[in-house]
Amino acid sequence: MSSPEKRTSKKKKKEPSPNPSLPDDFLLSCFARISTLYYPSLSLVSKSFRSLLTSPELYKVRSLSDHTECCLYVCIQFFSDLGPTWYTLCRKPDQTLTNKTKSSSSSSGYVLAKVPILNSPRLVSVGPNIYNINSGPVSILNCRSHTWSEGPSMRDDLYSLSASVVDEKIYVIGRSRDCKNSLHKSPLKKKERRRSRYTYNVLYSAWGGGEEREFRWYDAKGYIGRWRELEGLVGLPELTSESSVRLADHGGKMAVLVSQNLSFYSRFSHKKVIWCGEISLERRNGGCEIWGKVEWFDHVLTVPAGCHVVKVLGVTV
Repeated sequence: MSSPEKRTSKKKKKEPSPNPSLPDDFLLSCFARISTLYYPSLSLVSKSFRSLLTSPELYKVRSLSDHTECCLYVCIQFFSDLGPTWYTLCRKPDQTLTNKTKSSSSSSGYVLAKVPILNSPRLVSVGPNIYNINSGPVSILNCRSHTWSEGPSMRDDLYSLSASVVDEKIYVIGRSRDCKNSLHKSPLKKKERRRSRYTYNVLYSAWGGGEEREFRWYDAKGYIGRWRELEGLVGLPELTSESSVRLADHGGKMAVLVSQNLSFYSRFSHKKVIWCGEISLERRNGGCEIWGKVEWFDHVLTVPAGCHVVKVLGVTV
């Protein structure tokens, strides 16, 4: 009998992966050139992408390559027992990076996406950080990595706090527990209440209500000692008495957030729509006038009618 043939087993050659992993340095260089508006969508690609998009190394590359930009954070109060929820402005996942020129009827492609930030509306922003102001140690949120750290405590024991930022300095007003006299704030009539925000040391405000509502500006350091109307604003929709307006500095431009109950248009609706827009600002006539150009204005979120916008912050990352 003939001996059986010896069969030789051949090792299968390892086929190259159709999606080979790219070096982190190369990815960081690419991510640094992309607007942070697209980061929420990119983070859905893989865990490694999510890790790189929140790494300190990415923002070092962005800073060195002069690719810093302003991000918008919005605090919305849903119900008193649940506390506020924070959102950031980003691009819709189906939007492309090209062709920024849009017709008036097309969507701007922006949307508000939820971010995991501490449930506190008493926040202010300076540079890349958001500060949670309270009677104890100040909590600091790094908006590049969305991580919290502990800051210093305030010198005085205050409560009923209110905080704001002027010239990158945080000013806190509150009542002292050691003082019998409480702070007094003169109430404004509903028609006169305004939301104000500094942009390049100039104070902007959404003034009045209904058909009489207008945007005004005040030069806090200049020679013009009165409020003046912001000119232009072609493309900004008419604001009603039911409209709530919030303003924020957005990298030298003005971000406008408008919330409106849909019951104003239909009494059967129990929803509220939130619009967001960006206005570029230009001084004219020797600085005596400021004109605003509406870059875009679009619907970015729909919420229950009982919700309201608490705060809007611009953060540089």
